[in-house]
Amino acid sequence: MNNEKLSRLNDVLAEVFEVEKDSISYESRFVEDLNANSMKRVVIAAELEVLSGISFTPAKIKFMKTVSELYTALKDWLE
Repeated sequence: MNNEKLSRLNDVLAEVFEVEKDSISYESRFVEDLNANSMKRVVIAAELEVLSGISFTPAKIKFMKTVSELYTALKDWLE
């Protein structure tokens, strides 16, 4: 994985979910740990598209339970 891209992705997640970057891990759960709601899903979808060029819908993110699932969806970009 490209550490610079992973770091930038985690910066975005930390900013949107208003948590410390160091608290985000592969096991972090969007709802339980990061307090994801529908508005934050819209924001993260837009931020991910700007960051990676990959189009995400809030609905697609809604079905992701963990940060690991997001990393998997961005695997090609993160390499």
